[in-house]
Amino acid sequence: MALRFHTGLRGRLGVLASGLGAIIGLWGFSSAQAADSADLQTLLETGICIECDLRDADLRYLDLSGVVLRGANLAGANFFRANLTGADLARANLTRANFSMATMVDLVANLADMSHTNLLGADLSHASLLGTILANAHLEDTVMVGALLTRADLRQTKIVSADFRGANLCGAHFSYGDYRLDCP
Repeated sequence: MALRFHTGLRGRLGVLASGLGAIIGLWGFSSAQAADSADLQTLLETGICIECDLRDADLRYLDLSGVVLRGANLAGANFFRANLTGADLARANLTRANFSMATMVDLVANLADMSHTNLLGADLSHASLLGTILANAHLEDTVMVGALLTRADLRQTKIVSADFRGANLCGAHFSYGDYRLDCP
């Protein structure tokens, strides 16, 4: 089943929402296996789903640019190769989420819990991750150019070939100390 994307967020998400029932039926999802279907439909139709339950949602390859998911429960969600440019995930529960190869430029995820997430090859350029928990996350080939990581928790985080050029790490917590260089 191929879905076409239209220009603009509402058009793209509306097409996806129209096929939601068919997709859920084909895959045999129940509310115990995947995200709350009403919340998922709300997200796909409006691009806004504040404090909704999208645990374990399969959001691979979707263009979710500009969506508002403040305070949402996205634990275990799969965002593989998703476009989250300019999305608002502030205070969201993103534990164990997969963001491999996702585009997250200008993302806002202040005070979010991103512990145990997979950020392999993700682009978080200019993302705002103020006070975000990234403990035990996997940052390999992750782009964090110009990202705001002030007071972020990066303890036990696997960091391999990540690019932090121009990132603000003031007060960030690492396993073997806190980053204090050039902090006021």
